[in-house]
Amino acid sequence: MEPVKKVEEPKKAEPAKTSQAPSSILIDLVTEIKNRANAKFKAQDMEGAIGIYSEAINLYQKENCPRSEGLDTLIGQVYTNRALMHHNVGDQVNAAKDSTYVLENLDAKNTKALNRRAYAARVAQKWEEAVRDYQDLNKITGGN
Repeated sequence: MEPVKKVEEPKKAEPAKTSQAPSSILIDLVTEIKNRANAKFKAQDMEGAIGIYSEAINLYQKENCPRSEGLDTLIGQVYTNRALMHHNVGDQVNAAKDSTYVLENLDAKNTKALNRRAYAARVAQKWEEAVRDYQDLNKITGGN
């Protein structure tokens, strides 16, 4: 009779180790999506770019990662880029909404967001709002 072989218990799978924090992974994913949207913009496909920028924003909102300067900057870029696409298709309401989100939630001194919101207000003939944003922009940039 042969000796009974000891059967080893299967090892439990360990979670994959990564050197990146969750916000770093999200930054990589959002950057990849943003680059695809930028390519649509360069190809003059504004609606396509809006859709892809929206994917990045939806991912950011869904993941609910801790805020970081890098993530805030990147998401601010995505929102201001999408605001520009909204301008380009004549949708000043959504251009203003995206710009306002950046200013109220990410960076109150974001010059692109201020400029895009001011432009949207000007096109909509909301003169007081446009002047206020242009004045704030002038304070931040020192008139440059």
